[in-house]
Amino acid sequence: MRLALGAIHRVTDDVLKFAKQLGVTDIIVHTPELRGNGCWESVDLLHLRMRVESEGLRLAAIENMPRGWYDRGVRGLEGRDEQIEHWCRTLRNMGKAGIPILGYDWSMVGVWRTSHFPGRGGALVSGFDYDLVKDVPLGATRFRDTIPPMRLSEEQMWDNFTYFLERVIPAAEEARVKMALHPDDPPVSPLAGTTRIFTSVEAFKRMITTVESDYNGIEFCQGTFAEMGANIPEAIRYFGRRKRIVYVHFRNVKGAVPLSLIHI
Repeated sequence: MRLALGAIHRVTDDVLKFAKQLGVTDIIVHTPELRGNGCWESVDLLHLRMRVESEGLRLAAIENMPRGWYDRGVRGLEGRDEQIEHWCRTLRNMGKAGIPILGYDWSMVGVWRTSHFPGRGGALVSGFDYDLVKDVPLGATRFRDTIPPMRLSEEQMWDNFTYFLERVIPAAEEARVKMALHPDDPPVSPLAGTTRIFTSVEAFKRMITTVESDYNGIEFCQGTFAEMGANIPEAIRYFGRRKRIVYVHFRNVKGAVPLSLIHI
């Protein structure tokens, strides 16, 4: 097992020094600040990888693209084919640059929390209480895509995801870049008036059979799966035997939805 430091948006000298001090071998960069209009180019991706490797570390994955680069795909709107082609181009460019994994999610409103407070030793932790936000209206979100959230049914969300996946996984296979889907965090639906489909182990079982490929994988966030009430060892064995766990988020929680959660 290789350990990586994540939640990195800007690759700075201090970040790379901190990673080495922690003793990790890899880092994961979240939505890197690179040039691009719908996709990232291979030369910029290569420079990013070389910057990490210059400090004796490995760039294990890129996690997340700008939401405005695939929001029409999530919603099933006109223009999604162009966004999907840009996504495929990014995959090919990542392959050329030697970056092996792209993490992503399939949500209109992203990650939500309802509180922050001191935890063990004064560390700042976050909490979520669904009762506080279950009636939040459509569009009441801090995320600002190029287009606003929409009310879609569960099957519409699945149809849009299937359309997307059937077109991007062949490009991922060609580029030899694995796609890794993160669960909805927190795993509740609806949220801010939008449907969220990746809120259960069963949803991920459906996901991996939607397109049968080793490149159609899971970003296994143990904390979010625990919030679902999943049996974590059993889920790891199920998806692990099928070689669909691409990488893991190690995160502990107390409680499960819809109860309050403490993220440690």
